[in-house]
Amino acid sequence: MNISNNNYPSIFNLPNEILFIIINKLNIIDVMHSLVDVNERFVQLVFDPLYIQKLDITFMTMKSFYQRTFSIHEQVRSNICENILPKIHDQVKKLTIEEHSIECILTYNYP
Repeated sequence: MNISNNNYPSIFNLPNEILFIIINKLNIIDVMHSLVDVNERFVQLVFDPLYIQKLDITFMTMKSFYQRTFSIHEQVRSNICENILPKIHDQVKKLTIEEHSIECILTYNYP
């Protein structure tokens, strides 16, 4: 079966405006961790200056009946500190983090 057939709808066929609306509805931590390495187009959408200027990486909310809130998993936090923040540090105006994330943030030397 050929999945790349143009008869099938794909998220890659959506205009940037629609993708940006979708991205804005999602948790920024999930978006950064999941979409940054998809392709260059998603990188540009995720790293939009208006979207990342006030970066809150304190929690992840599971949308469910109970609306549970969890701390960021160590691996996700490490990925954000090591791979994502160095790329966007100059665009972030406000960074909100959990107390136990300070060491991870300060470990890396951001220019």
